[in-house]
Amino acid sequence: MRRKIIVSEPVVRAINAPGSFAAPVKKALAGVLPDWPVSGSQTMEDIVHGSTGSRRFPMLLLSVFSVVALVLGLPAQLDSRGY
Repeated sequence: MRRKIIVSEPVVRAINAPGSFAAPVKKALAGVLPDWPVSGSQTMEDIVHGSTGSRRFPMLLLSVFSVVALVLGLPAQLDSRGY
């Protein structure tokens, strides 16, 4: 009894520019799974950027406020130590 393998999103690792492998991978998938529609391709970089993009600005803002707080608190800390 053979198991049926269902692939929803194949992942291909590329050493060179990932975009250059889209056409050959689509052609290979069409040869193996002719009834399976192949549409769109994304690089892992695009996927990661899309998932973390909404959190990037708030984290930058929090970092800036943290640095400002440290800079504003530094003179008081140095003054209490007698420097």
